[in-house]
Amino acid sequence: MFCSFSHNLYASFHQFGFLGTAVGKARTRIRPESGIASATYAAFLDWLGGMSGVSLLQGEYSLALDLGSDEHIALLQTAGRRGLLKAAYSGGVLELGFPGFLKNNEARLIP
Repeated sequence: MFCSFSHNLYASFHQFGFLGTAVGKARTRIRPESGIASATYAAFLDWLGGMSGVSLLQGEYSLALDLGSDEHIALLQTAGRRGLLKAAYSGGVLELGFPGFLKNNEARLIP
């Protein structure tokens, strides 16, 4: 039993390239398509968690989009022009507002 387990483990590690060059298909990293709505929603979720400013782009949900900071800011500014949120970016300072996202009795979490 241990012999077959070790052989399978060795074969798996070898196929992934941990024990030398990978054999077989070359795997490429798939980059998800991120749009204005997904960038706005990720920024909103990070904002709810208490993040703000440019550090919001390093939030858990914003990092999941796998965007560069320039591309991410461009998407948020486009969302601001379309009325999804209020966005202002100048001199490295990012200010985001989400009017209409929360009701009066709801509040964002500030740790």
